[in-house]
Amino acid sequence: MNRQEIFDTVVRHLFMQGRPAREYELAMCCYRLLDGDVVLKCAVGCLIPDEDYRVEMESKVVAALLDPPEGGVKRFKLPDYFREHYLLLEKLQMAHDARANYGAGTGLFNLPMLYEELEVIAFEEELNANVLEECYAKAKEKPSI
Repeated sequence: MNRQEIFDTVVRHLFMQGRPAREYELAMCCYRLLDGDVVLKCAVGCLIPDEDYRVEMESKVVAALLDPPEGGVKRFKLPDYFREHYLLLEKLQMAHDARANYGAGTGLFNLPMLYEELEVIAFEEELNANVLEECYAKAKEKPSI
């Protein structure tokens, strides 16, 4: 996956899911979170192939998933583009995790705030934001915004 494909995939996922993969009791975001019978995924979690996901990944930033502890063996199998584009992945993860992007007490994203944050990432990373515009326009048509 190249940078544009990563951005497009994450944007589509976040707007379709509509809410963060956040464990509210522990006040932490998760790569994967079982919510009833639905598996929520964060901005980076949606890029981790199911067969490569490990619960031990939770509470680690992207760089920690890539680099083994000193003298250790690589812990996690991840696609090559994780290492190549980890700074973009970290920005997308931070946009997902930012408290300002949650609707007050709703458990849903504050979509206008999330949109703005993703728009800044697209600008900084010189990415095409067309998919962001499309997803946001569709989300605004829904009565929940």
